[in-house]
Amino acid sequence: MPITVREQLGGGLLPAPVPPGWAPEPCPDLAPSAVPWHDWLTPWRTDITAAAVDEVRTAALSRPDLDTPIDLGVPNGVYQGAVRGMPLQVPGTDARAQLVLDRGRPPVIRTETRRFLFWTWQVPVSIEHPIEAVTMPPVVRREGDPQGAWDQHAYLWRPDAGRLVEMIQLEHTPMFGAEWTVGWDGGGPGIAVWDTTKAWDAAGQPRGVVAAHIPQMPHFIRFDEVAAGRVNHAAFFALPRYGPGHTGYARSSDGKDSTVPLRAGERLRLTDAALRRVIAARDESSMEATVATGLRTHGAVLGDTGSTPSFIATQDPRWVRHGWRGLGLRLSDFDVVHT
Repeated sequence: MPITVREQLGGGLLPAPVPPGWAPEPCPDLAPSAVPWHDWLTPWRTDITAAAVDEVRTAALSRPDLDTPIDLGVPNGVYQGAVRGMPLQVPGTDARAQLVLDRGRPPVIRTETRRFLFWTWQVPVSIEHPIEAVTMPPVVRREGDPQGAWDQHAYLWRPDAGRLVEMIQLEHTPMFGAEWTVGWDGGGPGIAVWDTTKAWDAAGQPRGVVAAHIPQMPHFIRFDEVAAGRVNHAAFFALPRYGPGHTGYARSSDGKDSTVPLRAGERLRLTDAALRRVIAARDESSMEATVATGLRTHGAVLGDTGSTPSFIATQDPRWVRHGWRGLGLRLSDFDVVHT
């Protein structure tokens, strides 16, 4: 039966001590043809090098309250029982189907009409809980491993089936006949099962589990693509606070701070001067230069709130093992552009 990393280390309701030197397993390397929607011209793959600048919103990025450091959220050691980065898994032949209860969606209550003389009323006869069957590997990785922290996102990608499963607040907690639960009670869908054989925003596709209601995993900055020398898609980034409303290809927002003129879906593009500075500091063939070039060509999309400004990277120990040193960027190193 599939288990979590916390359970693998001997934990249960309470986490077990983290073994000295523990690090997550490397995330799988994906060939260009094995990336979700690889043969679709999705909005996160558009080249924004020549996009027009939104002068008003760009100027706001230099405000003292907004101009904070922003970097790639790579796992750089265990801190308070967790590592940074988002896990990505490709279930193999040892995967098993598991039932997952979505606590964020209400159950469907079936009723029957009863009548007596002049009175009519409805009587509940069954309750159907929102349960999905998900193919899981033997050990399921989550955001915040090894002990479990933050929103406990999990991402399972099956290129052979064209199915991308994104989950939030994944817990190995049996409930109502399911082995696992996702989401928060009444908090909206906790699982999104994307069909990558059709457009991401086609009829019947899920709304997503991040605030912008877009697929998140295709935006991850992955170690394997950076090692190969090219990032050909927009990054996903989060801010502690941003404004209400949405733009671009975002479909929703959890922004509430009207003093911040950035909305969900806002596209940021690294300035040419900042790109040159990263290359000069880190070398043209460095991982940092590759990521910075991607941020210049495809930019980054604001998609959710987060405790610190960061671009989402995979939960992969190879970042540090191969010498990741950081971008050394601030929000004022970016332009907000029209797309």
